[in-house]
Amino acid sequence: MKKLGIVIQGTTFMKAMMPLAIFANSVGVLPVLLLYRFRKGKTHDNLDHDRVYEIMKCMDLKFEAFIVSDENDALRIMRKEKISNVVCQDAQHHGKVFCKTHGLNVFSISVFFDTLHYANRVRLNHINYNHDMLPDAMYFPDKRFENDFKRLMSRDMSCNFISAGSPLFDHSLFIKKTPIDRSVCFLTTLQRLVDKTAQEDLEMFIDYCLKNKIQFIMKTKEKAPWKLKNKKLYSHVKIVKDEIGFPYTSLFLILNTDIHISSYSTSACESEYFGKPCINLGSVEDKRLTYAVNSIKNEYNFNNLFNSQTCITSRSNIIEAYENLLSLKIEDKNNITMVDNNSIRILNDISKRL
Repeated sequence: MKKLGIVIQGTTFMKAMMPLAIFANSVGVLPVLLLYRFRKGKTHDNLDHDRVYEIMKCMDLKFEAFIVSDENDALRIMRKEKISNVVCQDAQHHGKVFCKTHGLNVFSISVFFDTLHYANRVRLNHINYNHDMLPDAMYFPDKRFENDFKRLMSRDMSCNFISAGSPLFDHSLFIKKTPIDRSVCFLTTLQRLVDKTAQEDLEMFIDYCLKNKIQFIMKTKEKAPWKLKNKKLYSHVKIVKDEIGFPYTSLFLILNTDIHISSYSTSACESEYFGKPCINLGSVEDKRLTYAVNSIKNEYNFNNLFNSQTCITSRSNIIEAYENLLSLKIEDKNNITMVDNNSIRILNDISKRL
């Protein structure tokens, strides 16, 4: 089997990388997992190495694994094991050492808006860019993201661009479909980025859910929990704090609830892909937004994503948006299977380049 280094730097990185590790054997590739010991500056995202081993062993997959400290340590292991090909998430940002190493073929999995943030920073001269900073190949979720990346970069790039889908979508193959009857999920963001009117309307909607026996689930961020002004509502809200990484918790909630709520999040892409309606909360004025959210809202060509038949941006009419979306019959257009999916398409292309 051909060896392919697969870099997993933290729990959130399992979203993009674990499906590749799982399906590698099916295209004649031996995945060599390079698992970071910890994630510098983000200890809450530290990888559970035992869980990764358990997933691979339970599926009876052939693989090798090494725990590494950083990119340089991973590079040392690859040289020792004679591995000349490596794939990681957004290599131009998270794998700069790999991109600059002569003789190493670097493949990058683009993760929606995160990848566009890099291109936009280059455009704004926030990054001292040179052509050695890009990997050999970049795999995008679709042509929209590929084209917007090229538009923002607006320069000659010696890199192969391939729109082959996203491994994140393939987590659905491992999620048990157990629809929660009459339910809504709120994937929280930084609370200070959401318009006050929208926050107040959200609490009115939670009260509406209570009165109509609709389960309201709130997936919070460990470092930035969402705080409800009406404390009495907490007793009627199911709060989910943990993120297991594979299959990732937020996708489980999106797929098993009727509608989800977010604010300028990539979850709108997941909803679109799986034919699930969503509500996008209106933001504060642009000058108060973070670089990331302001870019998604104003710099990238994705306005149609947040204002479509299946996604409604709302500040003060969440109940109306919910009722309108609930009445829709949306077709799930994805047709991925265990033998034909995004990860396998990406791996087939990578294997041709090994």
